[in-house]
Amino acid sequence: MHELEEAPLQLTVPNDPTYLRLVRLVVASAATDVEFSYDAIEDLRIVADELITLVMTVAAPGTAVRIGIHPGPDHFEFQGSALLANPDQAHNDVTSEGQHAPVELDVLAAQIVASLVDNFAIKTDKQQVGVAFSVRCPIGPSDG
Repeated sequence: MHELEEAPLQLTVPNDPTYLRLVRLVVASAATDVEFSYDAIEDLRIVADELITLVMTVAAPGTAVRIGIHPGPDHFEFQGSALLANPDQAHNDVTSEGQHAPVELDVLAAQIVASLVDNFAIKTDKQQVGVAFSVRCPIGPSDG
């Protein structure tokens, strides 16, 4: 995956769930630009919502949530990060390959996210939580 700082689309929002709608709108706009179908765009909005909600849940109050989107010709990549409220949560990573960490989606949300994208990850270090997902871009015009 690309680095967050290299993303062509960057968004910083307060750690406040009222900004989730803005995140979903930016994801939808970026996916539209690379000709995803209406259904695929809705899938990406769901995944972004689930992952950024997780970030906001464990992020320190009053901090910013940073988001980067790479709507490339081959892959659509999404990343988000924020400072952890409780650094004791930072131990391991969780990925779609089955590793587990203290910061993780509930079982149903993880199954939904894994079914909608090619890869997703939740990573923590001593100070931050980060999330990411990627999906192959469609070839040809959208169906919606």
